Amino acid sequence: MGITVGSSLTLDTSQEAINLSLALSAYIIRMNTIERDTGGTPAADYECNPRQRVFKQAGVPSTNATAESPGQDMCLILDTTNNDLYLIYDWAAANSFTALLIREGD
Repeated sequence: MGITVGSSLTLDTSQEAINLSLALSAYIIRMNTIERDTGGTPAADYECNPRQRVFKQAGVPSTNATAESPGQDMCLILDTTNNDLYLIYDWAAANSFTALLIREGD
């Protein structure tokens, strides 16, 4: 399954972002495996490039804004204007997800 990234986002290709993306992907796979093994339904989509879970944009990402959708669940967006970090979760579609501030910059 290919992902469609919103037009406001740019993939963060720094080595740190790639390492974080790989770690997030590995942990999501682990969580989903545990969920399946206990009879549940996996909550997060991990059917993407495991190196592409960290994005950046100038400005605060908006919940449910198609232009700011990472195209998948459990991603990070760095607001390069304010140096804030947001977690994208509960992603279901390009216009159905939540952006949560998890680190406030300077």
